[in-house]
Amino acid sequence: MLRSLVGSEMCIRDRFPGGDYTTTVEGYITRAGKAIQGATSHGLGQNFSKMFNISFEDQKGEKRFVWQNSWGCTTRSIGVMVMTHSDNEGLVLPPKVAPVQVVFIPIPPPKKAGQHEEHRVRQNAMLDKMHELSKALKARGIRSKVDDGTNRTPAYKHNHWTLKGVPVRVVLGSKDFDQGQVTIKKRIDEEFETAVTFDESVAYLSTLLDEIQADMYARAVAERDAHLSQITEWKYFVPQLDK
Repeated sequence: MLRSLVGSEMCIRDRFPGGDYTTTVEGYITRAGKAIQGATSHGLGQNFSKMFNISFEDQKGEKRFVWQNSWGCTTRSIGVMVMTHSDNEGLVLPPKVAPVQVVFIPIPPPKKAGQHEEHRVRQNAMLDKMHELSKALKARGIRSKVDDGTNRTPAYKHNHWTLKGVPVRVVLGSKDFDQGQVTIKKRIDEEFETAVTFDESVAYLSTLLDEIQADMYARAVAERDAHLSQITEWKYFVPQLDK
């Protein structure tokens, strides 16, 4: 999920009641400038096993009380991921957790009077190429989808998948098709756009997803570290909160 976390052990006051210790990881929400608890784990020791008589017989045949722990990593972690990476355009999902990692968006060829059959053949050929590339990506374990619906415009599809946070959008228009290439766009950088040949596109997309994963994590860590301070005296604590 690429959350930049800081781990620590909780003080006695915040420890799980009855446990020996509690550890936590805190995430940093860039746009809010605040920390949020991402997950906790509790070392319960033998306190609860003695209370509820949860025991086992060891190799010597002696009765022993079990040692227990409790781990908490809930849907809160998904919320932290959303708040860490998303922007005003919608979700921004790390490739490794995105349900769809690459979406193909076809731009239908222009229609010309009296050339309905030629238009249909060309459009089908473009769709066949996108499905071929999508199948090749799936063979590499990459979750891809071709948005070949005819009831939505290409602009609508771009906006739809941007809101969904799909890491990479691949566009194929009539001119690209003639040149044997696709146009690739990244969700984390809407200004990014590059053309890649059909033959090179699958390997390129596989590498690009790894780069996006690494870039998103590096960005989250940099944002956290830029707002991380070590305070040793209370008189500096409150003023630091305003920075």
